[in-house]
Amino acid sequence: MKPGAILMLVIGLAGVFGFMAWAVVEMGGFGDLFSRSWVTNAIIGGGVLCVGALTWVLMRLAFVSARRGYDEPIRFAPAEEAEDRSGD
Repeated sequence: MKPGAILMLVIGLAGVFGFMAWAVVEMGGFGDLFSRSWVTNAIIGGGVLCVGALTWVLMRLAFVSARRGYDEPIRFAPAEEAEDRSGD
């Protein structure tokens, strides 16, 4: 990678993590995270698991599709060859 691209990546990641840290501080930290009811925690945990499972399935499909060649572009016959076949 070029040094400029690495610098932009580092600055971008620092900005994202800085924003996340600011948001956590403004919320008052993680102290209130598990004081909710067990139903709320179960719903949040189930949502995280479902998103993770969906991500895994879609990435698996993408890799299998690429490995089997389904992602290759369609190659049409040249125009001269197509005209010769239509005349038969």
